[in-house]
Amino acid sequence: MKIESLNEDILFIRQTLLGNQTAFEKLVIKYRPMIFDLVVSYVKNSADAEDLTQEVFLKAYQNLSSLKNRRQFPFWLRRIAKNHCTDWLRQRRENHLSFESIKVAESAQMALSPEEMALKQELRKILWQAIDSLLEIDRKLLKARYLEDANLKQLQADYGLSYPAIVNRLKRAKQKVSRQVQKLLEGFCALPGREVLEKLMLGGIEVVKLSLK
Repeated sequence: MKIESLNEDILFIRQTLLGNQTAFEKLVIKYRPMIFDLVVSYVKNSADAEDLTQEVFLKAYQNLSSLKNRRQFPFWLRRIAKNHCTDWLRQRRENHLSFESIKVAESAQMALSPEEMALKQELRKILWQAIDSLLEIDRKLLKARYLEDANLKQLQADYGLSYPAIVNRLKRAKQKVSRQVQKLLEGFCALPGREVLEKLMLGGIEVVKLSLK
């Protein structure tokens, strides 16, 4: 790592801690490719990696004051990314129902029986119920990000929020949707179609649009 680059990091970190959020966004731009590639190597999915990368930078922002040796920022950031990926993978293994896993397969991807089609519609209804329970701004952000493919810069401009604020709101909104869906799905536990419903739930953010439309 070049000395000039590390000195630049120290300057951006100092400015961030003084309240200049634009300085942190410069760190995001500089290190995002490195962190994204690292996250993809863990999760093997570029769509999930996109969200996890955002969360890594949010964690870094929230804990920046704890970094004693500011020249170690890129190594510290990689450690945060590795730990975050490890936690995420463990949660997946424990069958944690994430927002990204609330998916409904389209008929083009798998042949659905009449029962499966009915359950698919029910799952869509449950997902919308969960999304409608969000605060209006969180609901708008979620739809803009995952339905309209708005990037974070667009969201910052449209809503006048900082990078950390946007990422934090998206993260909390997804967690709330996940919890709400889990709660609503409890009513299916005793139904014969429960296993079919779970069959319809596929991992990956790429098809979230299909289940939200």
